Formats: sequence, C-alpha cells, structure tokens
Amino acid sequence: MIIYKYVSLTALRGIIESHRIGFTRPIDFNDPFDQPRVLRSAYPRGMNTLFDTYVTGEEMARNADTTWGQCAVASFTRTYHNGLMWSHYADSHRGAVIEIDADVAKLTSRGLLIPVQFGSVVYMKRPNRDTYENRKRIAEIGDQRFDIENYELLQRLFLSKPISWAYEEEVRAVADKLE
Repeated sequence: MIIYKYVSLTALRGIIESHRIGFTRPIDFNDPFDQPRVLRSAYPRGMNTLFDTYVTGEEMARNADTTWGQCAVASFTRTYHNGLMWSHYADSHRGAVIEIDADVAKLTSRGLLIPVQFGSVVYMKRPNRDTYENRKRIAEIGDQRFDIENYELLQRLFLSKPISWAYEEEVRAVADKLE
C-alpha cells in the first residue's frame, strides 16, 4: 500500500536522518476538534469500586480521555498532488511530499492499535456523538495489537473528522502509546 506524507523541509531532514516517521499524541494535534474524546453521557453519575471507593462519572470520563491521550497517531494521505495539502502541510509549497510503502515502513503491522490499512478517516457532516460505554473493554486489552472486534469503536475515536476536511483523503496509523 502506497501512502504519502506532506512535510516541511525541516521535517524532511529529520525523517531522512532518523529513518523514522513521527507519531503525535492527540493533545498535540493542530486541530483541537480532532482529538479523541469520550462523551460524558457514556458514564454513570458515579459508582463504588471494588474497594468501596466512590468514583464520579466525570472522573471515569477524565480517565478515559487520559487513556486515549496516551495513544499516538501518524497521519498520511492517498494523494501526492493536492494543492491545499501542499499549502497546509508542506510549508506553503516550500516543503516536500514523501511516498511511503506502508508494508516496508511496518505501518500495516497488526502490532499497532490501528494499522494504516484500516485507518481510512471517515468524514462526517455532523459531529460524532456516539457513546463509548465499551471503551473500557478496548483499554483493558493492552496487548498492543489490532483487534477487528474493536474496530468500530476505535474508528469512532480516532478516524472521524468534519466533512470540510475530506479533501485531505487522510489515512492514519495509531499506536497505543508514544515511544
């Protein structure tokens, strides 16, 4: 699978010197609306834990946000000739676009939370308003590998964006932690 990444010349130098593509924590995304966030309504008002300590729904949701904030995302595109992408991500047309064989770069590895071949972004007219009551099940897996059973929930967390960004034709790889 061939994918592309638009970069500045500084980023290109770093990639060439390190032979690595960077992953970014969602909290560091350039678009704050693009961060995975759980909906507070997915959690009960509060509950007692196994050890009889009380945890509020807000604390549970905050913990879920923290869990997903530890993940790391690498963004790519399916196209190398998009003028807006050159403008937005390649330093106003002064940067470069890199062609990447995702298999060679190990971005198709099932060791990722979401391998790139499953990372097509879904562009939506309305914000993603799903609940994440099954989120805990994903976080507890902890074996750092893609599981098709969790794909829909992961897709809703990491692979949805407003339709105004559809020109990007974005594809993502998600790791369960930044290394």
